[in-house]
Amino acid sequence: MYAHLIVIAPGGKSQKHGHMNEAVFYILDGKGYDIHDGKRYDWKAGDICIVHNACVHQHFNADEQNFARALIIKSKPLYLFMNMMFQEVVEEQPKTPVSGYENFEPSIL
Repeated sequence: MYAHLIVIAPGGKSQKHGHMNEAVFYILDGKGYDIHDGKRYDWKAGDICIVHNACVHQHFNADEQNFARALIIKSKPLYLFMNMMFQEVVEEQPKTPVSGYENFEPSIL
């Protein structure tokens, strides 16, 4: 298993992408929604969000004041081991800061 943390700025969004491995998101903080193959799924702190195989998806922070954080757990190493890894970016994550966070400096969470 593989795990990492995603942090989405207030009012921000992730890249739009798809991958072959499933992913489980445990929402630590915030509220927002995902778009999975064109369908919207709302989430808030304490929820679990599942991204299925080959699903094109994107994550959005619906809160304009607070960050959203999620722990992402995947079986990605198994797919790498079996030489089945495939991931494609459909739309890049915005490169310009969310308004009001132009001077943001990341800190250790």
